[in-house]
Amino acid sequence: MAVSAHMHRMPPAPVKGSGGPRSAPSQHPHAVPPHHPPAPAHKVQPPAKKSHAVLYSLLALAVLAAAGGTWWAMKARGPAEPTPEALVLQIEDTAISSAPKANIYGGMIFSDHGNPASVTVGGIPNQACVSAGWRLARSGIVTINGIMPQRISAAILTELCNQENANALSWTAKTE
Repeated sequence: MAVSAHMHRMPPAPVKGSGGPRSAPSQHPHAVPPHHPPAPAHKVQPPAKKSHAVLYSLLALAVLAAAGGTWWAMKARGPAEPTPEALVLQIEDTAISSAPKANIYGGMIFSDHGNPASVTVGGIPNQACVSAGWRLARSGIVTINGIMPQRISAAILTELCNQENANALSWTAKTE
């Protein structure tokens, strides 16, 4: 057989104890593995001081989110529904100050600052007319839809306020 010139050569066998990359580890049972010195210790640098901009940005974002949520909740609910108590307060305030453009139910409001002062409101729903009339009767004279009852009772107020859908109520403050 002829030997080809392109034959692969095998590397020489490692010599025991040469410490080369291909040397076999020592098989001696009491052999101590070679000691490698520890890698030099690197000093751990504390993190660089960062500005508090990120913290302040997150805080500002939280405040804006809370304010936006409050605004959205109030907008979703819409304006508060007017109440007879609020109408009574508006009438009493109008007797001593100028009248607003409209009463809380959207109807007209007029004030006569004579002695005694009187206030007339229009466009009042039936139930609000009864409740406000009852409260106002304690502190003055009440006229409902042009009728001034001689005696005030819940039944009389209900009858007068249910004659129309949008009632007119006048109140004149008691003089002392």
